[in-house]
Amino acid sequence: MTANKLATMSRGSGAAVSLGNEIARGGEGRILDVQDHPDLVAKIYHRQIDHEKAAKLSVMVGLKTERLLSLSAWPVDTLHDLVGGPVSGFLMPRITDHKDIHILYGVKSRSSEYPDANWPFLIQAAANVARAFNVIHEHGHVIGDVNHGSIVVSKRATVRLVDCDSFQITTAENQFLCEVGISTHLPPELQGKDLHGIVRTVDHDAFGLAIIIFQLLFMGRHPFSGTPLGNDDIPLEKAIKEHRFAYSKDSAYRQMRQPPASLGLDAVFPQIALMFEQAFLMDVNRPPAERWITALTEMAGDLQQCSTDTGHQYINGLQACPWCEIESHSGIVLFQGGSVGLPGGRFDIAKTWKEILSVPAPPSEALLRKSSILMTSRMTRGATIVENQRYYGLKAAGLVFFSVFGLATLGIKPGLYFPICTLLSFLASQSIGNKTFKARMELIKLQSAAENELTEASKIKKENIHSYSFSKALVELTTKKDHYENLSEPRKQKPQDLQRALLDHQLHEFLKAKRIEDADLSGIRSRDILALASCGIENAADVSRLSTENVPGLKPSQKQTLDKWRSVLRFRFRDEPKWVFNPNNWDSVETEVAAAKIKLQRELRSGPAYLRSISEQMRSLIDPDHPGIKGCIIASSQIQEYLKECSPKFWLWLVWLSYLLSLALCFLSSAP
Repeated sequence: MTANKLATMSRGSGAAVSLGNEIARGGEGRILDVQDHPDLVAKIYHRQIDHEKAAKLSVMVGLKTERLLSLSAWPVDTLHDLVGGPVSGFLMPRITDHKDIHILYGVKSRSSEYPDANWPFLIQAAANVARAFNVIHEHGHVIGDVNHGSIVVSKRATVRLVDCDSFQITTAENQFLCEVGISTHLPPELQGKDLHGIVRTVDHDAFGLAIIIFQLLFMGRHPFSGTPLGNDDIPLEKAIKEHRFAYSKDSAYRQMRQPPASLGLDAVFPQIALMFEQAFLMDVNRPPAERWITALTEMAGDLQQCSTDTGHQYINGLQACPWCEIESHSGIVLFQGGSVGLPGGRFDIAKTWKEILSVPAPPSEALLRKSSILMTSRMTRGATIVENQRYYGLKAAGLVFFSVFGLATLGIKPGLYFPICTLLSFLASQSIGNKTFKARMELIKLQSAAENELTEASKIKKENIHSYSFSKALVELTTKKDHYENLSEPRKQKPQDLQRALLDHQLHEFLKAKRIEDADLSGIRSRDILALASCGIENAADVSRLSTENVPGLKPSQKQTLDKWRSVLRFRFRDEPKWVFNPNNWDSVETEVAAAKIKLQRELRSGPAYLRSISEQMRSLIDPDHPGIKGCIIASSQIQEYLKECSPKFWLWLVWLSYLLSLALCFLSSAP
């Protein structure tokens, strides 16, 4: 349909309606303004819908209630190109000031879009999601296609359901099924199944609801996205189907564990923890929406505030703040709206920095072991194999030479002499070939072991266990300290100095958010990304360290590629800065400075604990079984050189040369 045809349409009631500008567009249709009705919008389908869908929309219009309209984009009326013609779309309530729910539970997106949202806010939003589900179920319907794109949340934690035309609608006469679904929110019994013809139940919705609530409370973590205890990665759909709830008490029995630096089930009410277990480990009788409303409301009323960070709140009864622990291990600020420091709210930068510097660095031998354990073990064994093969080849060639020459001195007849000598040389060649083959096979096994450990190191790196080195963390904290000290009281600074300090801080944050592994850089392979990560170089802000850091296997051309990428990003930031300095608007300046200082305070305050956790992790690398990325890379490269050296051609050539040389000497010695 063209825009002209959409200008005026007919409502199911027969009245004409004029449509305005397009607001949004999706795979199924587009959303447009409705003139003279600011409280409504229209959804117009791209293609003609079938009779079943048209009948469903007409039934939904007849089933609308005030409660349904208050919490969802429920159809208000059908739309037709002509009076009495086929259904082309429908009218629904306009939903403003709401964003997709995944923006709220994602840590980074929440910090920008919901800066004041703390954990109580997330609990309230979760309870409101349950209330919306409960209203749908009370009306006898099922949502069916539960996913993070079908729920929107406002900055007041109010919730609205969208895409209502996909709901399963049930009346006394008809049942219109929901035949779509997102695999990440489908219960185990529906995983991998064709949803056409399947009647969805409230129990199915209960699984998706529990997923959404878990992601809200647990900082966007999916309950089935954990760390497999085996060697293979497990797709999310398989983990759901096999009930591998990563946070359950018996998750080890299911070969899973929760990710590092994540909230545990013990951080929520025992009743809520039990409800998560029931929702994710059972296929029937999952907790309904009304139980979640009661449990979440009770938990929201029994929280205590962290004594270290006013932005942290957690349930009463816990001995320590779980958010402080997670932030100290991950280096990520989870909640923006708070301040840190000494009792009374005062932040002492000198005392905090002294505490940071007091954290002992891991012993140098641990850092050396990280790079050398695998290198030494693999390379030493490889060198021994090559040396033994070299010794065996020389011995075989010498044996042929002296055997052939010795037989000549015995005066054996030429008819026997030449066949015997040829046979000896042939046997020596066969022996060398067999010996070299075995040596190469052993070297290949060593190289395969190094590559496997490199793959395992990649998994560990992705799990964010050892993605930051102690030195990198200290450099990062030093940068934060400098930024904090440069952001003094704005009225005490010259405008140009304040502008420079703010832009330096923002540029650093901008570059730090650009990860190397997410960029499509020519000539930078996954192996190179691992090597860079092993040296603590993971984002554009870290690239400046390439001038002083020796990264194994990184070529000068690759360094130039990374430097050019960083320069392009700097240029982009300069052209489109996040903040435009206006020296005449001091209120805006002070607000910007205050926000930056609070964020830096929180990051610096968690610095000592963060450094201690890294130091402890790096000390564990003394364990010779721990995969070190640098050692794997160096060992694998060196063993490749050993494989080139361990070739049978040279030794076979030497054997037959010895044979010919001994024959020549025999001929010369027997000449008159």
